[in-house]
Amino acid sequence: TAWLRDEWAEARAALSSSPQNESSLKAIDEALLVLSLDDSAPASPTELARTSLCGDATARWYDKLQLLVFADGQAAINFEHAPQDGAQVVSLASHLAEAGEHEAGEHEAGEHEA
Repeated sequence: TAWLRDEWAEARAALSSSPQNESSLKAIDEALLVLSLDDSAPASPTELARTSLCGDATARWYDKLQLLVFADGQAAINFEHAPQDGAQVVSLASHLAEAGEHEAGEHEAGEHEA
């Protein structure tokens, strides 16, 4: 989905000619988000941002909200702004970060009790 719009539209039409592909594309279209598991482990915040925005385009689905999870557990969100409101996506990211911090704190507290 990283191609120019006209090229991607042609490729999608060709893919859709197969019933199995059409079914898969429908499932993706109807999904809330796409989870992309990335083998890399960005070493800095700058590298994380660059990899999240401009990483391996073959491992991204830019037509959907994407949750990117990297090999070392870092995560990021990437999305095409047109179909989503940025404020809601930032709110989602904030809630996910808070939940992760809460879980990490509970885990650490449990280790100290043992």
